[in-house]
Amino acid sequence: YTDWENPKDGYKYQKAVADVVGDYFFICPSTHFAQLFADRGMKVYYYFFTQ
Repeated sequence: YTDWENPKDGYKYQKAVADVVGDYFFICPSTHFAQLFADRGMKVYYYFFTQ
């Protein structure tokens, strides 16, 4: 999703890249690790914070 109100706002692009990099290095590996545990019958608790 792109906020078309101000498409040349560099900060928004910077934040979007930071979100992608954060997901790639933290969210994706932790989700994969949690799925491996769950596949082996272990209890997994996953918290998702929005703030």
